[in-house]
Amino acid sequence: MPTKRNQTSSTSADKYLEFIKSVHLSGLGMDAASFNVDREAFAASFPPPQKPSATISGRHSVVNRKPDSFVVIVEYVVSVIGSSGAEVVNITCKYSASFSIEKETDQACIERFAGNEVQLVFWPYLRHFISDCTYRMAIFPLVLPLTSEIAALKS
Repeated sequence: MPTKRNQTSSTSADKYLEFIKSVHLSGLGMDAASFNVDREAFAASFPPPQKPSATISGRHSVVNRKPDSFVVIVEYVVSVIGSSGAEVVNITCKYSASFSIEKETDQACIERFAGNEVQLVFWPYLRHFISDCTYRMAIFPLVLPLTSEIAALKS
């Protein structure tokens, strides 16, 4: 006997797919950045050839919501903890991206996009920034993986 398909989840998935097809990146930029290194503690914690590893956290917010556009702001914190347990490197950065949408959609689609897919937009910029600034800090450059391995961003 044939089974009934769940119309709710199918409709929801179809709605989100339509939203994804209608969203376009309009602009992207870094809004703020800072980095600090405790050089003495870093050198004591990671004598050559030891390589540091970082922890990454992030959060997002959706702002400036209009019927045909929205802006997502993402703030990242990258930390390196030394052998003493203290933070020896701290890097923070904030990006914003504006997106246009072809037709008005509900907030749930935008929040889902901002919490998941938008990381694909920001991640390459974060990877480059972290690699570049750690190089400029004259410490072993941190190279983030090609894809985001952090949990979904929290608002």
